[in-house]
Amino acid sequence: MRIYAAKRNMRRFSWIVTGLAMLGLPLLGAYWLGVDIGSLFVYPPEFGRVEHSPFKIKLTLLILTCLSGIPVLWYLNKRRDRLFRHNLVYKRRHFPKWGYLGYSLLVLSWALAWTRFEALALVQPYSFTPLWLSFIIIVNAHVHRFSNTAPLYKNPGKFALLFLLSACFWWVFEYLNRFSENWIYSGVEEVSRLHYYLHGSICFSTVLPAVFSVFRLLNCHGGLHRFFYLGPRVSPIKNRAVSLILVLVGLFSLVGVGVYPNYCYPFLWAGPVLVFGGMQGILNQMKGLNRWARGDWRWVSFWAIAGLICGFFWECWNFFSLFKWQYSLSFFNGLHVFEMPLLGYLGYLPFGVLCGLVTQWLFPQRASIEFSPN
Repeated sequence: MRIYAAKRNMRRFSWIVTGLAMLGLPLLGAYWLGVDIGSLFVYPPEFGRVEHSPFKIKLTLLILTCLSGIPVLWYLNKRRDRLFRHNLVYKRRHFPKWGYLGYSLLVLSWALAWTRFEALALVQPYSFTPLWLSFIIIVNAHVHRFSNTAPLYKNPGKFALLFLLSACFWWVFEYLNRFSENWIYSGVEEVSRLHYYLHGSICFSTVLPAVFSVFRLLNCHGGLHRFFYLGPRVSPIKNRAVSLILVLVGLFSLVGVGVYPNYCYPFLWAGPVLVFGGMQGILNQMKGLNRWARGDWRWVSFWAIAGLICGFFWECWNFFSLFKWQYSLSFFNGLHVFEMPLLGYLGYLPFGVLCGLVTQWLFPQRASIEFSPN
């Protein structure tokens, strides 16, 4: 019992360090640069301080070319000394009736978001939340059909708490965006402060439940388990010296978000993962990341892919919405897929992993990989 309490306290300590770093270090960097700190907290948000560098097509194509070689490197580095053999054949159930309710709500919400009927003008700006509630219901319905482990069905109380945690979680990134100025919202210029924060909190509450639900769905498919189980070992991250370096890189990168937002904005997403992952390595409490070090890429990959899948739908449904966001990314603000530049989707990968680390607070078992090889 004492060992469990000690591990829990160390995990809390890691989150305290990560949270303070996310909140304080960009602010420290902006203060050191001479930025008026008060201007970062005004409403409506004031943007225009950061001068984003123009689009670099050659740099973008170079990065895309390098990324295209990753599947080849993955294949060449996959270890063949073991095979993943686990019976992942589920007894499929009938698709639940509440799943059809989700599909019905999705159709209505999608039509509401992308049309401009005058009779619905008062409710059209509020289509984001019903869209994502329907998405969450649908994904959980499919998880229930495959494995009977849908968090919405099995743990509705904890799942409701995840909505509250999600709202707080995303407001941190809204705060960080005051330094990097990577996205702005259009259509909200005339709303009151109370309306802005209340509506924003309701919308942001769906982030973690959506990513978690997709993770559970990916966890139901044996082909994904077999593919990501054998990957290149990342054993250096188990070394405490390497973990310390990751923490330091994460801390300095978060300072850089405040000092050099034009260059360090990618660390808005990667920095917290480096800090928390490094802290877990130092304290030997890596959990899912520990599997990654041994070459089992399932936990990291499933959460990263879940973040990317949700990111695609976020950008898709945002494209024709009345209240929407638009991006401005230094160097890569081109080749858009919806409003998001193509390379901007890479940010959803570490973001998905961070969602996994946060979700493990409430769902230490469900947010983990449940299958081990025989």
